[in-house]
Amino acid sequence: MFIVNVEGAICRDDKWLVITRSTKEEHAGGTLSLVGGKVPPSSSLDKREYKKSSIMNIEPII
Repeated sequence: MFIVNVEGAICRDDKWLVITRSTKEEHAGGTLSLVGGKVPPSSSLDKREYKKSSIMNIEPII
């Protein structure tokens, strides 16, 4: 079994959304990070699923 972590870069009007990780985090506590989190093993990772739970549109940049 493995853990899937995802992060998203959010930019609007040349401003980027970043967070400060909790100082209680074991890895990189207190540092800046992109918004993200862990994905449960049963989750669907497609764009349609994201749109159901968000008001933002997403597009790949790679």
